[in-house]
Amino acid sequence: MLYLNCKVRLKEPGTSRVLQFAYLADYESESSLSKLTDTASITMPRKVMLKDTRQTDIAEIVKPGMEVEVYLGYNGIFHLDFKGYVVQRDTKIPFNMKCEDEMWKLKKGRLNKTFRKCKLKEIIDFVYSGKKEVLPMELSGYRIEDITPAQVLEDLKKIGIYSYFKNVKNASGVYEAILYVGFKYSFVTNKIGRYDFAKNIADNDLTYKRKDDVRIKVKAIGFTKANKQISVEFGDEDGELRTLPFVNVESESELKRLATEEIEKFKKDGYKGSFTGFGWPVMATGETAELNDDEYERGGRYLIDGVKVKFGTGGYRRMLEIGNKI
Repeated sequence: MLYLNCKVRLKEPGTSRVLQFAYLADYESESSLSKLTDTASITMPRKVMLKDTRQTDIAEIVKPGMEVEVYLGYNGIFHLDFKGYVVQRDTKIPFNMKCEDEMWKLKKGRLNKTFRKCKLKEIIDFVYSGKKEVLPMELSGYRIEDITPAQVLEDLKKIGIYSYFKNVKNASGVYEAILYVGFKYSFVTNKIGRYDFAKNIADNDLTYKRKDDVRIKVKAIGFTKANKQISVEFGDEDGELRTLPFVNVESESELKRLATEEIEKFKKDGYKGSFTGFGWPVMATGETAELNDDEYERGGRYLIDGVKVKFGTGGYRRMLEIGNKI
């Protein structure tokens, strides 16, 4: 028998005071490789009783900017589902707080700077001073004009450069937010979650497509050794648009050839869409879901593009949006 359990930890900025709750009414979180910001919505009872204080109204305790961590699990075994900050409160009954991950801090302030020939890391160092992992590539130039750091990261997606935070345990066992900037799946781990349609898939809106039915339109962006940018677009006009970056490409014809070879990796028999599993296995964006369908013999491994988690009176569910088939 599996029993649900959770921990919500709130910390006041600039202090060592930590509030911890072992309950919540409802919880949702969302993470996606296509979005800069991971988000969470936490609903709790309005009236609480804290040790060593007479405060009983949680709306008087929780303030925007407070650090928040949410741990979920079964039978006393927890994992970190979300780490970030309270950005908005709804003081109705029950009490609700909207939260965003470390990207929230990068939505403040406006920047201006012109880079000529530069490395991608120089731009990211200017935007963010914390721990980071940046793709080693060079750009012929880049201009930042009166936009926030987060808008810079969003703009880089136009040339196929994705940015998102991942929480990684350091040597002391403490979770740290690391900014990844690079190609879409470069944070892929070897972790594989196994799912069976007859066992641990609660619901799905998956469709199975044959290779010949997959339609794709490609925008390929190349960077020459001299840091000149070139681009080509081709493919099915009504197809799913994919932006593919390449480095050390010297001509449009070479760029198109490389992109055409890459397209063939996308055109495979396989599932498209999303499915809902239970709280376990714990899977994150960029990791791999292995689908097993004995009835139709349609197994395969897929990279995970997005994860939505729901926890509360309705149980513990994890919805996975699948991307490329491996």
